[in-house]
Amino acid sequence: MATAAGQASLADTKTAGGHGEMLASEQLGAIRLTHWPAFGVEDQRRTGLRLRAAREWIVQAANDADFRSVLRDRKRRIFIACPQARPAGRPYPPRMERRLERRHARRLELTGERLETRLGGATDSSPVFKALLELSAKDDGARLNWLGPNMSAINGCMHPHFAPQMPYEEFERYMLPNRMAQRASEFKLYLAEYLERAGTPPSFLPLVAEPAARRVLSSMKMADFRDWPAALDAFTTISDEMIDGVLANQ
Repeated sequence: MATAAGQASLADTKTAGGHGEMLASEQLGAIRLTHWPAFGVEDQRRTGLRLRAAREWIVQAANDADFRSVLRDRKRRIFIACPQARPAGRPYPPRMERRLERRHARRLELTGERLETRLGGATDSSPVFKALLELSAKDDGARLNWLGPNMSAINGCMHPHFAPQMPYEEFERYMLPNRMAQRASEFKLYLAEYLERAGTPPSFLPLVAEPAARRVLSSMKMADFRDWPAALDAFTTISDEMIDGVLANQ
């Protein structure tokens, strides 16, 4: 139903250079599937802390083998790769720079979720880690799943929730666009983090989510339906001007 609702909302609308209709419909369908009243202030705060904690972990783990071991999991490579330490004054290779510049919000969120149970004594190294563990001790974080996508084409479940997924590159082999479109349904997460950093309460999410998504999707340019980097780059274009414009039209 979420996919159908998203497709219906995009009738006669071209997005992403004509290649992103399925991706756009999945974004809008996931938004319409969300029960926004269940997502509260502490949930939004926890979302932001997870992403910030993940970024801090990446920075510290780049030059600290002991810190990297916090999320070591040789059987399941589902957390974000830690960049290799670079010598002072020397840049990362171009490919690594591109990976660091492009924010994979879902992989960061998953890393932050795992940090909640594995940080241990490392909380002393960052106030972000400490705040995350204090907040996560209050409940299991199930309400954060409302920011998740509809993944019916991937795992047969039509309820929004976060689940470990293969890297985007693994989805490039599929001939139909639905799996890639659902894998890339991360707009809600980008928007929730942006509003959390701006100090905007989550009650604004249902007001701005779909209009903001339409603005982002209308300007997104994809080379083909496998061009997931274009989608993630577009999600990072959320700005104060965009949110103000959306609210002005309410």
